[in-house]
Amino acid sequence: MLPILLLFSCLLSNNSQPLYYYTGTPEKIFALGKPYNSGVWEEVPLIKVCRELNISTTRVQIAIAYWRNMGYEFHDVIFDYDSIECMGDYYGSDIIITSADQSLQEDHLAATRTSVNTRTGHIVKAKIFIRQKDVNRPRVLEHELGHALGWKHYSQILHIMHPEWESGGYQNYGVTRAQQRKNYGILK
Repeated sequence: MLPILLLFSCLLSNNSQPLYYYTGTPEKIFALGKPYNSGVWEEVPLIKVCRELNISTTRVQIAIAYWRNMGYEFHDVIFDYDSIECMGDYYGSDIIITSADQSLQEDHLAATRTSVNTRTGHIVKAKIFIRQKDVNRPRVLEHELGHALGWKHYSQILHIMHPEWESGGYQNYGVTRAQQRKNYGILK
């Protein structure tokens, strides 16, 4: 009875966030709405892969190709990047990929900090932190690039933006560039 009441309360909600229906335990979530996007890049971003992260160019190119196949553009990729941007916070306007620091929670494979101008909705920078032991794990970098492009977690089983690696996959419902631009009313 409780799951049915929860479903009806979600359907009656006036919230623009995706609706979730909880079945069984709270860990098993099936999304009923569309993926949510927090921002869009105004300019095509440049990707900088920091030197301290031991990741192959092939692995990075595969992850980038996943998003390019959905219409996203990236200016260029700089490998073996060595700058202050790789250390702490930075003021650039690029996507930085670096090794995880101590702030990454123990149970996380990676994390992304994406900064969005709340007035314009434009992403101004993103920094991806990956544990060295997980750089070659399938979908991790693809998922984090999704966050760098502004996508939030989407709890549909086998979706690229699923918050749990074990339940994720390569499905990309609702996260194409065309969908993102439609969400922001961008016509070109």
